[in-house]
Amino acid sequence: MISIVKEYLNRLLDSHQKRPLVVGINGPQGSGKTTLTSFLSSPTVIAMSLDDFYLKFEEQRKLSIENKSNELLEWRGNPSTHDMKLLQSTLEALMNHQTSIKIPKYDKSLHAGKGDRLPETEWIVQESSPEIILLEGWCLGFQSQSLMDLKEICEKNLIDFNKMVRINRALDAFQPIYCLFDAFIQIYTSDIQNVYHWRWEQEQSLKKRLGEDVGLTFEQTKAFVDRFMPVYHIYLPELTSMGLKSIHEMLQIEIDADRQVKGHQILKMMR
Repeated sequence: MISIVKEYLNRLLDSHQKRPLVVGINGPQGSGKTTLTSFLSSPTVIAMSLDDFYLKFEEQRKLSIENKSNELLEWRGNPSTHDMKLLQSTLEALMNHQTSIKIPKYDKSLHAGKGDRLPETEWIVQESSPEIILLEGWCLGFQSQSLMDLKEICEKNLIDFNKMVRINRALDAFQPIYCLFDAFIQIYTSDIQNVYHWRWEQEQSLKKRLGEDVGLTFEQTKAFVDRFMPVYHIYLPELTSMGLKSIHEMLQIEIDADRQVKGHQILKMMR
């Protein structure tokens, strides 16, 4: 996968203007986005995760209380639980060749696995202007639906429409981010149920590093992933088949249950 993405990025750089190349990366949780971007990182390539822009713990707690009848917003993860203004300002600062940019860090192990954003003193400082900015996230590229279309999709997939309305509206705040992208990469699998296994592998890895009492239990992990499935079912098919409207093309990489590449292609957007 790394060689495929490197070749794609090099092609884009050859024809790009002077400002940094901004690339969005979508992929289900546990599909290897973070591993990919860590291999691509260098003094001239900065990799960021949408996860690091989650709301602070107390902000998320307040959101949960305000939406106590909606389990989709109980914990971090779904659209509505990110600080999109912070994300946009960070991206724009990097694009405008500013230096000493502070990039937030989020620790998922805090508060018994519910997580929290670290203090600014522990954020990463990007001293120089990069050539490439990579932003990865499980729901990047998902686009809001009209309420009529949303209702129809929810009924088809037996999803509670009322619980999806706020999440659907929150995706509007992602659009200004998409407009900053020069290119987009999608990692996808034919069976979205693979996410359950991949997410549990991530929790086990966390426990090996930090101790068994850190992170989520198996049951908590399953319940955690359950909350993302409605969003996958509603928005992922359109991204996979139609692409992201704000750009001209995107690289699609298909992987199997073991995260091995099955194939890749360039999807041209219809205008």
